[in-house]
Amino acid sequence: MSPRVFCFSILTALLGCFCYGSIDLPVLEYFEAHRMGFPLADFISLIGKYYDFGIGLGLAVWYWRYFCDAIRRRQAVFFTVCWAGCNLAGTLLKFLCGRYRPKMWISQGLYGFHGFGTSHAVSSFPSGHVLDAAAVVSALWILWPRSRPWGVAWVLAMGIARIVVRAHYVSDVLAGALLSFLCVYFINKRFYPEQDGNFSIDSRSLDK
Repeated sequence: MSPRVFCFSILTALLGCFCYGSIDLPVLEYFEAHRMGFPLADFISLIGKYYDFGIGLGLAVWYWRYFCDAIRRRQAVFFTVCWAGCNLAGTLLKFLCGRYRPKMWISQGLYGFHGFGTSHAVSSFPSGHVLDAAAVVSALWILWPRSRPWGVAWVLAMGIARIVVRAHYVSDVLAGALLSFLCVYFINKRFYPEQDGNFSIDSRSLDK
């Protein structure tokens, strides 16, 4: 792991710990008290349930339909592995951590990690919506550099929306984004060791 990625990951993890202890509940209680009047957040959150599947399937079909060379096919496999790998890691972490969702604090005063969660009520960590968004955006960051501005904006919008609609805590959102970033980083390092895992523009780019 490069020093830059290591430092970024540690700082994000520390920020998540700080949010868990000091930020999560005040933010939740603020939006619970002002829960009316956020239709845009509801809409973004709703889109997040389906958009990642649509984008993933669309890109896979596009790759296999219009690109027959080995480089493009390898890109298709890379994107698919990133997408599936992030979701698998997220599902496993949700199960192992079993964190109570915000609704459990609101209704029963339950906060923290239950462990080995198998129900929706204890599957808050990490945010699946943000993880999916960050998985797609991180993979496209490498494959299609022109997507970077709107990709970052989309991850930010999804994270804010999930907090505003009280589906996740701030630390859940940070964890989802960080987990996808790290998964894609290591997958990229495995697929393209000559790049040493760097999120760089090169001949693999769709812009070429």
